[in-house]
Amino acid sequence: MEEIFGSLGIKPMQIAIQMLGFFLVFGLLAKLLWKPVLDLMDARENEVKDLFDKAENAKKESEQLMAEYKDHLEKIKEEAQEKIAEGIARGNEMGDKIVNDARKMAEQEKQRAINAIEDEATKARMELRDFAVTLSMDIAEKVLQAEVDRSKHENLVKKLVSDLESMN
Repeated sequence: MEEIFGSLGIKPMQIAIQMLGFFLVFGLLAKLLWKPVLDLMDARENEVKDLFDKAENAKKESEQLMAEYKDHLEKIKEEAQEKIAEGIARGNEMGDKIVNDARKMAEQEKQRAINAIEDEATKARMELRDFAVTLSMDIAEKVLQAEVDRSKHENLVKKLVSDLESMN
């Protein structure tokens, strides 16, 4: 076998030394370099897992916050709708009250105007009656061209007044 190795230019001792060197370097690298590299890779893998877990937790938390936010917005919308409805109802009530107050005031003004018209009509009737009495006395005096005694005069005036009042 030595002859075959010799013809091929392989030296078994050199191969044994190289193998021993290789295993020695491999053992040193495994102990000094391989373990720290594996530890570094494990640490990095754990770090990535932690980041993914944190990202997942953050995503869940953000979804929960988003749901809470939507609920809160919905409640705010409902409250706003209630406030708007209350405002509209209050406005309608105030409008109805204003209209009712205006109607009452208009009715009062109408009644005052009716009373004033009735008072003026009464005054006008009295003035008309006084004018008619004066006018009738003037006419009677001119027609008769004579003196009328007091009792006849009063009877004549009473008759004229009752005739005028019956006209109304």
